[in-house]
Amino acid sequence: MLLGAIVFVGIGVWLITTEPPESLRLSIFSILKFTITHTKLFFVCLGLLSILFSGSAAFFILKKLCDNSPGLIITEEGVTDNSSATSVGFIPWEDVIKIEEIKISHQKFINLVLRDPQTYIDKQKSAFKRRAMKMNYNMCGTPVSISANSLKCSYKELKAMLEQKFVEYNKKNS
Repeated sequence: MLLGAIVFVGIGVWLITTEPPESLRLSIFSILKFTITHTKLFFVCLGLLSILFSGSAAFFILKKLCDNSPGLIITEEGVTDNSSATSVGFIPWEDVIKIEEIKISHQKFINLVLRDPQTYIDKQKSAFKRRAMKMNYNMCGTPVSISANSLKCSYKELKAMLEQKFVEYNKKNS
């Protein structure tokens, strides 16, 4: 993933620094009545988007690669999530209503459905993190979606551990 992000940053730089090829200027852009200036502006905007998006992804991937802290800590008290760029930190079991499994683009996620999701969104200091968590909440019904991809266990193991601790907590506190 890091290599892919770096490649797209390079493509973004290339789009900004080079002139659009003549063949592109004569093909679809002429149909759309783009002038040479419009075509160059289009390439610059596309390049900037590529650099911003891919550069951010590369930054978070590098940050996670250099981070030696555990991605997820599951205890009797709750879950400490450090597994992604939108991790929320400690989530006590009392704040979790249920654990759900969802699939997005052939990738499975474990959603921790929270009693008051907005509290977790609001306490994030980073505007990027708040926006990403809000999008996750709107799309998945919770701001907390955990993937096993960045963890040192399988999806099945992760799901079993989370469900076991959640059931234990509910039995103990019911």
